Amino acid sequence: MYQNSPDAVLYGPGQGSPIGPFLWLLCFILIFLSLDKNVPSIHLLTVAHTHQLKYVGEAFVDETGLGTNQMHGNYNNIVTNLQRLAQSWEKLLNSTGGALNLSKCSGSYCPGDG
Repeated sequence: MYQNSPDAVLYGPGQGSPIGPFLWLLCFILIFLSLDKNVPSIHLLTVAHTHQLKYVGEAFVDETGLGTNQMHGNYNNIVTNLQRLAQSWEKLLNSTGGALNLSKCSGSYCPGDG
């Protein structure tokens, strides 16, 4: 049976809910706009160095992948930046009533469970 309990807390409207994707989109936009402008992010530059793209990750429904390549080459700083980014995301996700699904989190990839 699929139900909420103190041992297995369920967050969000539930998978397959017709309103789920729209609610997650609203939460995602609020979280993204609330992130500190100095949060570690991914920086990509075109070969001709004419355009730069900066982003923190991508999301599909409630699956979110975050990352950074700032301070590349210095692994301790990359780990610190990833921790800072994940902690910022987790705090904002929690403020919307969501939580990280720790069983899905590994290494530098922590999908959010909205």
